[in-house]
Amino acid sequence: MHPHCSSPLTPQRGAVLLVSLMILLIMTVIGIAAMSTTTMEEKMAANSQQRQQAFQAAETALRDAETWLTANITRVTDLSQFDGDGGLYASRPIAIGAALAEPAFDIFSDSAWASNGVPSETLLSGQDTPRYIIEYVGDFGSDRPLLDPTQGVQVARYAFRITAIGWSVDGTARYLLRSHYARRLN
Repeated sequence: MHPHCSSPLTPQRGAVLLVSLMILLIMTVIGIAAMSTTTMEEKMAANSQQRQQAFQAAETALRDAETWLTANITRVTDLSQFDGDGGLYASRPIAIGAALAEPAFDIFSDSAWASNGVPSETLLSGQDTPRYIIEYVGDFGSDRPLLDPTQGVQVARYAFRITAIGWSVDGTARYLLRSHYARRLN
């Protein structure tokens, strides 16, 4: 037998087994941590996707409301439509002695939107229809009417507040947007 070789009958101490088990334990802990991180990142990505869907739906409703205002409110007499029906409200009296037609529902309650607001176009299959309301909030500049050079008449600017809501496809996220819109009316 060679002097540097150990005898086949020398008892083993199990050091290799102990080191192998420690390495296996460390690898298991690292694997579990990686799986936990991956699961959390998947949830965050899904939440972000749902929020983005809700935002896009609310943005669509907001643009629909602006388009409706542009097409349907061109004269001061058109303001009479803001009577509380059809998602059109008035936060300021439209005429002397006129009653206010303010929204009488909680805009932050999803269920309240079911019977209020104007339905917008549906974005994705299975998604709740985004909705909007428009409030007339008053005129400004009427004491100093602006001269419209294209018409040669004096016109005031009228302000509207648009509130739109959109939901994600699975309904777990909602997004509420509000904008102000002003236009000149004859």
